[in-house]
Amino acid sequence: MDNAAMHLPRTDTAPYAIDHSNHCMLRDGEPIRLTRKEFEVACLLFDNIGAAQSRAQLLEKLWRHAQQWDTRTIDTHVSRVRRKLDIGPHRGWQISTIYGFGYRLERVRPRPSC
Repeated sequence: MDNAAMHLPRTDTAPYAIDHSNHCMLRDGEPIRLTRKEFEVACLLFDNIGAAQSRAQLLEKLWRHAQQWDTRTIDTHVSRVRRKLDIGPHRGWQISTIYGFGYRLERVRPRPSC
């Protein structure tokens, strides 16, 4: 499989899509401005839907310094990804915080808007 085929947007992540060639996320086809690290956090979560990611794993995978960084760095980046992508049940997704461990991106039933 060539490199371009490996980075095609996944169809099961609607309304989100990952544009690897431009290093950005799309929501409903519109680009969302993310920093490089926020984009990497979003990609890691969307590439591992349903799988719990520990803060230590995230630090190791994204910063490659598991022992040297404060895990609040991860919390801050995940919070920014949630806010900027507007991830929530109203869009059919949520990033669940696993107390004392890390995070998990999950598909949920969209809640009707009031």
